[in-house]
Parts: sequence; structure tokens; C-alpha cells
Amino acid sequence: MNQKDAKQYIDEGYKLVREGYFEAAIGSYEKAIKLNPEVFPAYLEQGSLLVKLGEHEKGISILHKAVEKFPQNPVTYVYLGAALTKLGKKDLARDFFKKAIELDSTQALWVYYGASRQGFDILDIEKYKIAYCPIPKCASSTIKSVFYKLETRQDTINPHIHYNNPFFRTQQKSLKDYKNYYKFVVVRDPIKRFLSYYSKNIIHSQSLANHYGGKSFAFGLDCIPNINFFIEHLEDYIYTFIDVRHHTLCQSAYISDSLEDYDLICKIEDLDKLVIHLNKIIGFKINLPNLMHSQKNISNIFPELSLRSLEKLIEFYQKDYKLLKDYYLHDEIFREYKSWLLCQPSLMRNEATMK
Repeated sequence: MNQKDAKQYIDEGYKLVREGYFEAAIGSYEKAIKLNPEVFPAYLEQGSLLVKLGEHEKGISILHKAVEKFPQNPVTYVYLGAALTKLGKKDLARDFFKKAIELDSTQALWVYYGASRQGFDILDIEKYKIAYCPIPKCASSTIKSVFYKLETRQDTINPHIHYNNPFFRTQQKSLKDYKNYYKFVVVRDPIKRFLSYYSKNIIHSQSLANHYGGKSFAFGLDCIPNINFFIEHLEDYIYTFIDVRHHTLCQSAYISDSLEDYDLICKIEDLDKLVIHLNKIIGFKINLPNLMHSQKNISNIFPELSLRSLEKLIEFYQKDYKLLKDYYLHDEIFREYKSWLLCQPSLMRNEATMK
């Protein structure tokens, strides 16, 4: 009975957070803990909220208590590490992220954001001496389906069930182990990659809502958010939802900080060139099936995308734009956005801010 009541208080806390009543939400989580000290989400939500509200010492204390009370639950270490990161204590936070990795090494966040380690998911076919580093939303489903057919002579509509993603397991392979292989990767404009994920997964497929049983909200966050809200609270979504982490992590998290070890860096717009190279290597003609495509053209969400949101994305993906400077420039998508904006009479007043 108490457990059910405690859950009701937790749900009440989530609702209060959505409505902006943070102090009241903290009280609900506190009541949940009093009724049932074993409901660990209440500790995490209460501690994180206190940190967010500036009560750092009290919030960190509660998160420490969660770690002490649930030492085998890696999520407690992630929440504490995230709180310490927000307070600028990154070295201390890294210790807790490393502990989370020890308990469960399958989460991409703890590898890339927490411990600053890079784990590469390299797919290879020894027979043809080809190796590929998949990046989510960069034609990875298409390339994986080709690899599957080359290995099995069969088609598949979901290659991800045959090949692990860093989303599921980080294999920590090294490109140096593939010296005699033809190594390639497909890259994409960072912002268009992000917008493609938002359009197809968040809006069309409603991946977050469906994962939580069709709920409109989870952990106090909108599961089908407006594009500007999603970008404004992107860090919160990254920490909260594995699906968001997996698809919005910088491409450098999947392919390293250098492109020197690759024989081919193929832009997603130039997949035909990749086919030509692979055909020469394997000795027969292959086709790239278009398994994944957005139901909504990227430009169609520009009417909702604010200048402030676009600027935040440019800043967020600075590392990628630096890595991919020979392939993509953020100025290009900025000009595309400006061109659209200047054609909207009702938005001409924003022209000055674009200059």
C-alpha cells in the first residue's frame, strides 16, 4: 500500500515539475521517500531539483545518499555525476561516471559524456577487407543492411538487430587494428542530422512517447516537444533519454577526433561515390537500399525553428563543424535559414538580427 502511495507522490512530483512548481515537487518526492525509503527515483529527482534551484549542498547530499543506499544501481552514480558536472566539478563527476561504467558499460552517455572515453562500433567483413564506422542518422541503417547482405546473402528490414550500436554496447575497437582494410565512414551536416532525428524520431515516430507507454511526459519533460523547447532543454533530454543521447551525440563521439585513419569520408549526399568504391573492392555491383528516410523534409520545420535555437545548435555542434570543416560549414545552413526567413513577410522584422 505504501509503495503505491509513494508512486503517486512521485507522479505528482513529475506533474508539478511540468507545471513549474519545483518547490512543491520537492515536497512530493520527500513524502514518497518517507512512505517508502526504497523508491530510489524520488532521491534522484529531489536531489537534482535542489541542485537546479541553487541548493547545491543539500541536493548533492541527497544524491550521495542515493548512491550509498543503492550502490549497485548505476543510475544513481549518473545522476550524481551529472549534478557535479553542472556545478563545474568535472573531475569529481568523472569518478562517479567511471563507477557507473564498471556497473554497466552499455550506456553511451557514460562512455562519451561521463568518462570522456571514445568507443568505436566498427563493422567489418574480413572476406572483402572493408571496415565501416556507423554514425546514427548518417545512413547507418542503409550501410548495415548492405553489410548484412554481403555476409549472409539475405535481405533485412532491420539491420540493427544483427549489429550492435554504441547505443547498446560500446565495443572499444581501434581503427589501428584494420591496417589492411578499406576503412570508410559516412558523415552529415551536424544540424541537419539533428533536425532529421527530431523530425523522424521525436515527431513522426514519437519514439520517446511510445517508449513510455504513449505518455505525453516522462521525467518532467515533454515527450513530443516543440522544436525550440527541445533545443532549449537539449542537455536535460540528453541526460534523461538514451534515445536522444544516441542520436544527438557529436559525430566525433563515433569516429574519433581525427579523420586521418579513414580511406574514405563520404558525405551522405554522395553515397553514389561510396557505391562505386565498394563495387571495385568486392568485385560485383551492390545497391544501397533507402531504409531510413524522414517523413518530413528538413526545410518544413524551419517555420518553427527560431534563430536562437539555430544559434544554440551551431554552438552545440562546434566540435563536429571543426572536425568536418572540409565537408560542412555551419554558415551554409545559416544562409539557408536566412534565405527562408527573408521570404516571410511576417518575419521581416527579424532581418536585422540576421545581419
